[in-house]
Amino acid sequence: MLIFKYCRIYLVAFVISGRENLAASEINLLEAPIGTLAFASIHEAGHFTVAKACGLSSVSARVFQLYKSGVGTFWKGQTNLGRGYVGKRMALIKLGGSFAEHFLDSSNRIYLPSFIDVVGDRSVISQSDQITHMDLGGDSVLEAQRRTFFILRGRLADLDRIYKNLLQRHSHP
Repeated sequence: MLIFKYCRIYLVAFVISGRENLAASEINLLEAPIGTLAFASIHEAGHFTVAKACGLSSVSARVFQLYKSGVGTFWKGQTNLGRGYVGKRMALIKLGGSFAEHFLDSSNRIYLPSFIDVVGDRSVISQSDQITHMDLGGDSVLEAQRRTFFILRGRLADLDRIYKNLLQRHSHP
């Protein structure tokens, strides 16, 4: 289920499932490499790839480490869309992060998953990636999901390049 919330200019992906107060014992229940450099990098690469495909020119992304008592050190990411961007394509950009996570296989290589595998995942979405009615701009959630998947599918080389850059340099461009 998607929770609707007012959109933000910055897409901040808390790579510990979007919950700042996540208890250390809960981490074992998550079915993703939450908190790893690879996870934060692919998530932000997804936002970045979709934003560029939607025509935004002033996009940047970075990943960095944080420490939280009771959790430890983990990786977090941030994608900046530029000056005050809000619009219909925001839903696609927000979905790009969590969708891109499915384009990374168990050996941390980019591959093409099925649409059903991507939209069938019911993972917790970080608060800043939650979609509003304004983000959808009149589209259905399913249409936004479909468009996001096809953007990423058509730009695997870009997704791979941005992902690798975030892994190595921790920022892009």
